[in-house]
Amino acid sequence: MTRDQEVNAAYLRFPGEPSGVTQSVPVEYPPGETALVIDFASDGRVIGIEFLNAATQLPEE
Repeated sequence: MTRDQEVNAAYLRFPGEPSGVTQSVPVEYPPGETALVIDFASDGRVIGIEFLNAATQLPEE
């Protein structure tokens, strides 16, 4: 997992998955507030998840 403190985000990439993102789907929680974005490959597999507002969603490393 990589973190970017400046934008308060983190990215979890699944090892062994293709690197080309063809679709990104935002997930809202609470409704109206994007909490994370799921990235998909062309074959529909999840290749990564971006956590927004990571400081409140994830424990410190």
